Amino acid sequence: MAAKIYPFKSRKQMKENGHYFALTLTSIAWVIFVVGVILCLIRLSDFNDRNMYLMGGIGCIVGSIAIYSIGGFLHAAQNKKFRQAHDEMASKRKS
Repeated sequence: MAAKIYPFKSRKQMKENGHYFALTLTSIAWVIFVVGVILCLIRLSDFNDRNMYLMGGIGCIVGSIAIYSIGGFLHAAQNKKFRQAHDEMASKRKS
């Protein structure tokens, strides 16, 4: 009898281990970074603390770095948890 082949098994595993979540946060971080750079470049000549475009742009750039790093940390933690659960299931099947 032929073994069952599930073509979407790897996609299900990618969804379970947080790959899509990390990809979404990475995309959001890049969009916010680009918005921040554009805001900084709108009125760069007026370089002081009353320039709201510059302050907003710097805030967006710093925020995008924070979002990107949080997404990476959560992806790493979710991936580690997924691997541990997978190893536990494999050891139960062997015994």
